[in-house]
Amino acid sequence: STLHHTAVHLTNTAVSSLQADGSSLCCTETLAALATRVGSEAWSTTWQEVQQILQQTLECCEPSVAPSPCSCFQILGADVLLDDKLAPHLIELNDLVSLKLGRTVLLDDPVVRELGLKKCSAPCFDHRPHAHAPSELDELVKVPLLVNTLRLVQRVNLQSGDVPSDALLHELPFDAL
Repeated sequence: STLHHTAVHLTNTAVSSLQADGSSLCCTETLAALATRVGSEAWSTTWQEVQQILQQTLECCEPSVAPSPCSCFQILGADVLLDDKLAPHLIELNDLVSLKLGRTVLLDDPVVRELGLKKCSAPCFDHRPHAHAPSELDELVKVPLLVNTLRLVQRVNLQSGDVPSDALLHELPFDAL
């Protein structure tokens, strides 16, 4: 139903959230909302397939990543397209994930007046007059992502020797984001 709405398929939410006509149609939702929309049984199968694709992808990358003497980490983003049968297709991995909490809105959007937002004067991707507004979805997803990532890093640093990833990830709800 969204095949001809090309902006819905953009993976950059900063771009796709600001449509050419100024509408706020967005292509982003939480995994929990997606699971509710497609049904828990269908989602369970799809989520397992997504995890398998990501695991295989990271295993392919592993030989190219040199061990580091420092204790550092990087958050990677994965853009996955679900087709009409809910089969996942990896589009890309992102090594510079945006952790910005906000969205772009045109100046005639009612939220600009409601929140008293100012016109953006920074060089942004969109050169039309716009402002930056808070995004509940960003806060709902990105804040827990960072909290859980830091908890995982803490667990890794507290462990000695090899610890199975399942044990490290225990009770960290990354799949609920």
